[in-house]
Amino acid sequence: LIFFLSTSYIRIHASYCCFFIMIRRPPRSTLSSSSAASDVYKRQALHLAASSGDVATVQMLVKASPDSLKVFDVYGWTPIKVAMLEKDSEVVQAMGGKAEPPATPQSIDTLVITHPIFMDHHTCAPITRQSEDPPPENVNRLKVLVDSKIASLKTSRLARTTWDTAPKLALSDALRVHQYSYVHKLKAMCDELPDDGTLAFLDGQGGDTAVSHHSLRAALHAAGAVTTAIDRVLAGRHQNAFCAVRPPGHHAGPAGAVAPEHAPECRSHGFCLLNSVAIGAAYAMNAHRSQLGRVAIVDFDVHHGNGTQAVVEAVRPSVMTEQLSALGTSLTIKAHQCAPWLDDDDSSKIFFGSVHGYGVSAEGEGIFYPGSGATANSRNLSDTPGGDFWQEFEFNGRETRLDSNGPEIFNIGLGAVKNPKAWRAAWRDHLIPSLVAHKPDLILISAGFDAHRRDTINTGYIGLEAKDYAWVTRELVKVANKCCAGRIVSALEGGYRIQGGALSPFARSVAAHVGELVVPTRAEWSTEEAQAQREYEGRQLTLRRAGSGTRSSLVRIGGAAEEKDPKRQPVSYTHLTLPTKRIV
Repeated sequence: LIFFLSTSYIRIHASYCCFFIMIRRPPRSTLSSSSAASDVYKRQALHLAASSGDVATVQMLVKASPDSLKVFDVYGWTPIKVAMLEKDSEVVQAMGGKAEPPATPQSIDTLVITHPIFMDHHTCAPITRQSEDPPPENVNRLKVLVDSKIASLKTSRLARTTWDTAPKLALSDALRVHQYSYVHKLKAMCDELPDDGTLAFLDGQGGDTAVSHHSLRAALHAAGAVTTAIDRVLAGRHQNAFCAVRPPGHHAGPAGAVAPEHAPECRSHGFCLLNSVAIGAAYAMNAHRSQLGRVAIVDFDVHHGNGTQAVVEAVRPSVMTEQLSALGTSLTIKAHQCAPWLDDDDSSKIFFGSVHGYGVSAEGEGIFYPGSGATANSRNLSDTPGGDFWQEFEFNGRETRLDSNGPEIFNIGLGAVKNPKAWRAAWRDHLIPSLVAHKPDLILISAGFDAHRRDTINTGYIGLEAKDYAWVTRELVKVANKCCAGRIVSALEGGYRIQGGALSPFARSVAAHVGELVVPTRAEWSTEEAQAQREYEGRQLTLRRAGSGTRSSLVRIGGAAEEKDPKRQPVSYTHLTLPTKRIV
């Protein structure tokens, strides 16, 4: 033994070998004891093996300690119950349970789709070590994900992926969502710029959304990535898809910028050119009309997807009224408008849901961008949501005026505090149940990662970590398994904390999101599981309150307590806050 340990190879792998031996021959007394090692949810080794689908390890652990089959976690679930929730028949049978024969998976991998043209959408001069701080949305965002061998989406953990290149979107597919006058303006602006990195600003000089010669091409390929991913997921070639694209799109409405009600002069585009996810949803309902009846878009970017909401609302016929005055004469012009994705019953087939930051900033200096998205559900406008949880959300009477006869729109706005627990509760207890009730045939995700606690662009709103993005993705996968055979297409929106490259908060959060898409699972979302999580969190909150001597430094949002971050600094980009002087 001493001889072998003296070799360099064994020295390097000694710790691994010791761990392997311990796993293969665990002490019976340890495994059979009720005090066996467990995680914070009191899940022991058998719970985790059952959840991961590792039949060999399950058989080994059951043989070593049959009593572990009777151990409960904090939710009151045994290992067999965990395997049944995962719908893993082989694991259930390995533990002596009865299960239905396993379903044949529709496909075997996740599609990741991107394109080199995204690097030609320039928003600043070439970035070097000597450069001043670049704008948040720049070419390096995509480089840390896809452009090198150490990029976060090219690790062995994500080996179950197929990579492909996005085609250019057909103009007709863009025009289901955007007005031709806007697309024409964008094309003319880009065509006039020389192909040397010269920039113009879509929202005027000093704005936040820069374009260069190839920007429209990049936006068309970004939308083309989404439509191609939809084609291939619906054809069963992939279980789901992630579109690594830029520029983002969820702030782009039918005519581009969408101004908030309290600041109609605001023309910020929020870095967005074409709304790729909305274009994809409209394309799916139209091109796959024989296969799809209902679609859903969900958005977990820290900023409200005001452009997506405007596009969704435009499918319902409306009347635009404008007053003109000239030469002492007043004239009222009325114009009927509608932008259907397929037919006049589109409103009953579309769902849009978003959980995001909303309200007056922590410094009291402005409204969090884009100034829309107060908590409201277009299917429940007659009654004010009740309960302690809802009373903590950010409401605004003007913002709740959604059309109850239009598509279902569910916004949940979280105030200026870092509170990932309230964020999770908003998804689990409110938005996801509404999504399940909609029964979509396809789920599209506007995947923004700028709610991360280390991303300064959120100025302290929400404050997530990579594990939170993994959690919400896992829940959405379960919803997709329940409603639409696992069909999900996700597209990159925001997320700007790229310092650290592949190990940056942004890169790790995206990898966590894609990692949950890659995991093969048949588990379905259930009210039972949500209720168990809710009860556990309630018990934990009661214990914390009982043991807390003071709460003077805590802020309560949505039933949880989180400490304010004294180091939070405001961000200088003007589009992040909007003036409060117009608020009544």
